[in-house]
Amino acid sequence: MVMIEALACGTPVIATRMGSTPEVIDHGSTGFLCDTVEDMVQAIKDLSAISRSDCRTVAETRFDVRTIAPRILEILYQLASKEKF
Repeated sequence: MVMIEALACGTPVIATRMGSTPEVIDHGSTGFLCDTVEDMVQAIKDLSAISRSDCRTVAETRFDVRTIAPRILEILYQLASKEKF
């Protein structure tokens, strides 16, 4: 949630490729996905290349409750309909 909240504030995100970061961050567009400390240092230098308004727009379109809620409900319905072992 922290990454999405940052994007909603127009703040690009610098993070490792662990967990959900590749699903949330568009490398070079809404932030940078880094493998090393050196990558992160370079990402800080490159932050001016990222549009803060684009970060906000992505958060509004991809992570708005009207977008996310139906997707979550669909997944929950699918899980509920699976046969229990």
